[in-house]
Amino acid sequence: MVKHESWSEQDILDLPPEESDDFDRKGGRLFDEVEDKVLTTIAKALSAFANSGGGSLVLGVKDDRSIDGIPAMKGRATIRDWLEQKVPHLLDYPLADFRVHTVLRREQSQIPIGREIIVIDVGDSAAAPHQSARDHLYYHRQGGRSVPAKHFYLDLLRQRLTHPVLTLGMHGIQTHAAQELNGGIYFIENLTFVVRNVGRIAAHEWAISLRNVEHPTDGFFDRHRLRFEYEHEFQIPYSSRWYRTQATNLAGTGFEANPTARVPGILPGGRTYFQHH
Repeated sequence: MVKHESWSEQDILDLPPEESDDFDRKGGRLFDEVEDKVLTTIAKALSAFANSGGGSLVLGVKDDRSIDGIPAMKGRATIRDWLEQKVPHLLDYPLADFRVHTVLRREQSQIPIGREIIVIDVGDSAAAPHQSARDHLYYHRQGGRSVPAKHFYLDLLRQRLTHPVLTLGMHGIQTHAAQELNGGIYFIENLTFVVRNVGRIAAHEWAISLRNVEHPTDGFFDRHRLRFEYEHEFQIPYSSRWYRTQATNLAGTGFEANPTARVPGILPGGRTYFQHH
């Protein structure tokens, strides 16, 4: 299943009348329920899609294809941001391959004011099988429905594992200095990221991509580097976009990138820290 770059209201209207193994609809009334039921229902669908090659969960469209939408806000957060924070932790192993979309309205929109249609695209997860963290059951798609998966189906999923699943997140930010330069104020920041192996296969070769990096050109920041410690120190120019390592990232352990770290790598479920100066 190829995840969409975006979803439009017309895309929603063009979906088939009947739900299939790669898409499911949930009406907005779901969000009238208590939060626990909302998350349990979403977790069931996401587990099923992740264990069945991927799919799309459409929130805010009834089974009869009429649009009622879901609330645009959850507390102070947009409903999209709230779901993006919740989705990864609704499954075990945590879901990494997904996108949350706010559907783009037509000029003459059927989506009620103050409400949205949200689509959660789920990829064919390499970390499958995933169980719902809410009811601790494994699901898959069958006949357009999310149903509990039988043991033989889960065994087939486990046997197909072929590559690791690495995720990247921000771990911390520390400001070291600030200086006026070229009419602006520039900060020297120490950004610490964490790379987690959420799959069950060791990563023997992997890369970090830095994008949209900007810095002054007069040499003020030339001494700042991306540093990663593995047996010896690698110095990568600040403007470099790629850092590549031959270091094996195994399962079950983790280490922090610092001048004294000496460990073999990360195993599935483990993590690696690196710092961007």
